[in-house]
Amino acid sequence: MLKVELCVGCGVCAKACPHSAISVFEDSVRRIVFDPKKCEECSFECNEACPTGALEGKSDKRELVFEFAYCAICGKRLNIVKEEAEYLAKKLIELGENPEIAFLCDDCKRKRLFGVANKYEAYLG
Repeated sequence: MLKVELCVGCGVCAKACPHSAISVFEDSVRRIVFDPKKCEECSFECNEACPTGALEGKSDKRELVFEFAYCAICGKRLNIVKEEAEYLAKKLIELGENPEIAFLCDDCKRKRLFGVANKYEAYLG
């Protein structure tokens, strides 16, 4: 069973599935497709891999669509979806860290974390 409200669209379940019963497609959005017909005898690796506990046993046939997150500073599209960024931000708060990092692209993270001055960007690129 898939608990849709807990799914953050990270796609870790698809990477863990030994039978390709879960697929991730990306274009302007991230789509995660659950196809239980492809499920075979397994140890439900997808359940164990899911960081939020959204999967319990075999999922129903379903397609979930997620919008990508964008960098809070420069606006560049991130490689994670909004729900995943929000989940990461909550985890950072639990660890006593700044949740802003979850909503930054790699370049803006580097600038923020290391205080890289703009005049040195050409050397980092």
